[in-house]
Amino acid sequence: MKKHRSVLFYLKDHSGIHPQDFDGNSVDADLFVVLKSVLIGKLATRGILGEELLDQAEKESTCFTLYDWNLDPLPADSIVGSIPRPGIVLAISQDSAPSRETAAAMKLAITQSNDEVQKHLVGQYVNGSKGDFDPISSETDVFISYSTKDSCIAEKIDSNLRQRGLHVFLGHQTIAMGPKWTDQIENAARDCEVAVLIVSEDSRNSDWVRYEIGALWALKKKVAPALVDVDTKELTSLLRDYQARSVASPELISAFRDEVAGLVTQ
Repeated sequence: MKKHRSVLFYLKDHSGIHPQDFDGNSVDADLFVVLKSVLIGKLATRGILGEELLDQAEKESTCFTLYDWNLDPLPADSIVGSIPRPGIVLAISQDSAPSRETAAAMKLAITQSNDEVQKHLVGQYVNGSKGDFDPISSETDVFISYSTKDSCIAEKIDSNLRQRGLHVFLGHQTIAMGPKWTDQIENAARDCEVAVLIVSEDSRNSDWVRYEIGALWALKKKVAPALVDVDTKELTSLLRDYQARSVASPELISAFRDEVAGLVTQ
């Protein structure tokens, strides 16, 4: 199972230093994407909603220079797993003429802060093991099996799971050039923690989806069937062994994603 890692952000912007305990990120998550999620939370507290919030978070997340706790700058393509212990990132607004000296001053301000909560947070990371993580043993958390005609539903399930830091294999987005696509699908199915099967009239008529169902059953994978205009009575004998859920509405899709994410962490 893919391991996760904590990241403690200290954001220095126009309103000072803000500790953000951003826990449970996938080790291969993009660091700036994680920072954007932190900024969305900050912007939400200001009452900014909808697309305006996302646009502003996108802009602001590219306006920070990142340093690790050793005051070494982090490259723009950093991933969470590349942050050395204790897993603390100093995010300094580029409006502040960021430099190693700026990061050093920020670090000093954090460690000498009169805020006991802040001292406790940084103490946890510097002296504890929250920043530790084990090597990745699997490249796929969730494998989605679907007909290409159901790509829209598959993407709605996929996007939210990725936001949670899970690695999702979604054929038309994940398959890379070079290696045989059949090998990539088979490897992802073999490695996954949970398989989502989107069951629709189209997928029921797909030879390849039927093959994937058989393979996942033989591999004894945890399987979560997602029903699209299909009744449970119409499921094949292999799928009747699994609890299926309807994804006929946005609310049902959201509940389904929650259940799938919970299966990965079990």
